[in-house]
Amino acid sequence: MSKASSRSSTASTLGLDGLGDLSALLETPVASGRPLEIPLEEIAEDPNQPRVEFDEESLSELADSIRARGVKTPISVRPQKKGHGYMINHGARRFRASRLAGLATIPAYVDDDYNDEDQIIENIHRDALRPREIADYIGRKLAQGKQQKDIAKGLGKSKGWVSQHAVLLDLPEPIAAAFSEGRATDVTAIYELVNCHKEDPEGTVSWMAAQEISRGTVKKLKEYLATREETRGAPPKFGQADGHHPDPDKAAPAGTLRKPIIGVECEQKKGTLLYTKRPTKSGYAWVRLHNAEKEVKIDKIKLISLSNP
Repeated sequence: MSKASSRSSTASTLGLDGLGDLSALLETPVASGRPLEIPLEEIAEDPNQPRVEFDEESLSELADSIRARGVKTPISVRPQKKGHGYMINHGARRFRASRLAGLATIPAYVDDDYNDEDQIIENIHRDALRPREIADYIGRKLAQGKQQKDIAKGLGKSKGWVSQHAVLLDLPEPIAAAFSEGRATDVTAIYELVNCHKEDPEGTVSWMAAQEISRGTVKKLKEYLATREETRGAPPKFGQADGHHPDPDKAAPAGTLRKPIIGVECEQKKGTLLYTKRPTKSGYAWVRLHNAEKEVKIDKIKLISLSNP
């Protein structure tokens, strides 16, 4: 017996002939595991989704790809609790790019078994969320009374990973500025830098003005502060005068600076003096300002700090 005859026989046996071609429902995309083609106008974005920043250039490139080849990976949606239509679980970028591409529909799976942890997990494991977006999500969960260990368990991450991102919620002003400017982007480095700031705020700020911020450089700062505590007990803070010897003639000999970091300020920017790089003409020196090296007049350079690396 053919499939069509079998379906007709089933419909007749159940007394459903009067309902029309009910057998067609047996071949809908939902039953067959294929995605639905849902009109874009029936889909809304989740206002509480963790992703809040969308790169316009990246969206435009994705839209060009969709015009050429269509949406290759269906999005995930759930029925709206109130009214008609659907809410996006995953796929806001594909949804926005499809609108830019002028599509009328988008392939989508309907998934009712969904919560906000599913949404952020999907983004985290694709490395699609920025650290601040992850921190904001963690902040919302903490505000709801959740413990960091429970948040970590729900996201499939370590408690340390959650703690590092939670630090971004309340950064000291100088570190927050470096983060906003893009000078400090590595979450682990920022976490360690905050700990250094707690131990020596002025010294850490002075160090930040003269150094590139990375895991490696922050590790050296951390080691320096630890060694200083071990060898000197409780000395004056980094960059401050020694209060125990107001008379310079009675002060203990200063420690040796090995390859010192010379912090400078010029052109209203802070950076470091590249004293090992030979200038091309007399009266000039090389400096590094925000990761860019530049030769400037010496009389335009102001010395602001001197420290060990």
